[in-house]
Amino acid sequence: MRWVSFRKAARFGGAKGRPWWIYLWGSASALLTVLLVADVGLILDLIHSSHEGGQSLDGWSFAAWLGMPDQSWGWLDRYEYCLLALLAALLTLATAEALALLVYFRLGELAAWDAVGRLQIGVYEQVRRLGVPDWFEREGRQSEQRLLDKCQVVREGLAAWWTSMPRSFMVAALLLALAAYIDFFLTLLTILLALFVWRLFQRLEARADAGQRQSRAQLAMRQAGVLDAFQTARIVEGLTAIPASDEAFQAACDRYRRDLRQGVTTRVAVRPWLLWLLGLGAALLLLVVGLSPRPTSTGLGVLALALARLALPVIRLRRTVPLVARADEAAAEILAYLDRASGVGQIAGALEIGGVAREIRWENVAIADHAGRPLLTDLSFEIPAGSQAAIVASDCHTPLTVAGLFLRYQDPGTGRILIDGTDLRSVTIPSLRRQIAFAACDGMLFTGTIADNIRCARSNLSQDQIDDAARVCQVLEAIKSLPEGFATTVGPGGTKVAAAVAFRIGLARAVLSAPSVLIVHEPPVPTDETEAQAIDAALEQLRGGRTLIVIPSRLATLRAAERIFLIHQGRLHAAGGHAELLQANALYRHLNYVLFTPFREVVPCGPGEVR
Repeated sequence: MRWVSFRKAARFGGAKGRPWWIYLWGSASALLTVLLVADVGLILDLIHSSHEGGQSLDGWSFAAWLGMPDQSWGWLDRYEYCLLALLAALLTLATAEALALLVYFRLGELAAWDAVGRLQIGVYEQVRRLGVPDWFEREGRQSEQRLLDKCQVVREGLAAWWTSMPRSFMVAALLLALAAYIDFFLTLLTILLALFVWRLFQRLEARADAGQRQSRAQLAMRQAGVLDAFQTARIVEGLTAIPASDEAFQAACDRYRRDLRQGVTTRVAVRPWLLWLLGLGAALLLLVVGLSPRPTSTGLGVLALALARLALPVIRLRRTVPLVARADEAAAEILAYLDRASGVGQIAGALEIGGVAREIRWENVAIADHAGRPLLTDLSFEIPAGSQAAIVASDCHTPLTVAGLFLRYQDPGTGRILIDGTDLRSVTIPSLRRQIAFAACDGMLFTGTIADNIRCARSNLSQDQIDDAARVCQVLEAIKSLPEGFATTVGPGGTKVAAAVAFRIGLARAVLSAPSVLIVHEPPVPTDETEAQAIDAALEQLRGGRTLIVIPSRLATLRAAERIFLIHQGRLHAAGGHAELLQANALYRHLNYVLFTPFREVVPCGPGEVR
């Protein structure tokens, strides 16, 4: 129970010293709790002394508790004054404890939020380092949501730890010390009896759970026997019109009821056994108290109060352990993500790349995901400059992996990708991303205005340039039809626009840098024919003077491609035109029917969650 990942998450990014304040306030509140118990003991002792007919402070009394049995107390010698003083102390201690707990719990929650905030910043920085490639992995964007959910699990575990552990341990230790001071032997005996009863109860509960699991399996068999009797009666009477015998059904029901009673008895017998064990322990404890040579009612009362109060931190600790264990698992997943390397860097002396003049060539490219699963194996093909190509695969993740490699979101494990004979790893990343642009099927919109989404942090772009890009992508009229036009806020936190409009907004963003290579992940088949025509018109205009690589979802786009690359199980399976592949390749014919028929069902896949 070391919780290594949990402790690393708590220290991630460097704590600001708040945990020490948590421990300080937790210790202070624990000390106040024990003083409250002691003050209650003093009050009980004072009341007990007065009922015995005397108001002296000798023996096991108020003065003895304070360690000054022979002192004269002046006005505090009176019973009423002592009682009022102790009650005032009780009220003061209770108020101080409440305030200390308020500060303690607040500091614990704030420390948990601080730690998780540092984790979230780390996740954000890692997302920036990895860039878009995470969207091209099998998990898609859901991995980021899962990481945020895991951060909340870590926060709950940290809050439970910091608001439970320091104070609970301190309260338990101080209460044990107080109880041992009152009567060491009785305290030790009580703790041993409690541990014995608890351990015995755990064994009984484990046996009951095992018996209940066995009973459930047996009940399933008995229930199948009853159902079989139903089926037999139905078949016999339905086919022969002869009344079926009730003996088999009655026997099956008897066995079912017998096993059901046994299972219920096993389940409900645990709590009575616990009560019996507690009664046995109490009887043994009272026997020892009765035989004790110097039992005092006040001492026993305070001892019982201290030990009863001890149960609260123990219960809180038991509830905290599962939360911390869950937080440790969540922290391990987050830290594993933070340890992932992007695998993409820029070498010293990297070259600025211009437009594609001759061809893009892949030579024996292979790559695996971060878990080591192969995505591409020995993939080789060539795309002439200025042509239109399509990437089709038997799974929906492979085309996105290909797109990510074009953009150097990842580098091949082996092999290389060449533009006009120049390896992509030897060119600067900014110049590469200017020459090769990607348009996601859902537009990859963030929360912001449409103008901001198209501009995408390129502040040097004018509104006229944005208008021209929107016009080329056949989305200008759709944007102007919105109430606020280009100022309309879209994305996860804004107005929801049609999928085809979001795609063309993302397309306008991609073409603003005038790339020589445009990779387009086509959206699902539009239900509106006007939208389909707008997409066709946009792609037709974008073809001029550039290489267009499409991940198609429509048959029209597939037919328009000059060359189609069919990838199956990470390898190039076939290449050619649409008509050629339909005639020569059975897998292509199958995929053409399954993926590109107008009646296909759109399945979740990829960054846009569609194929």
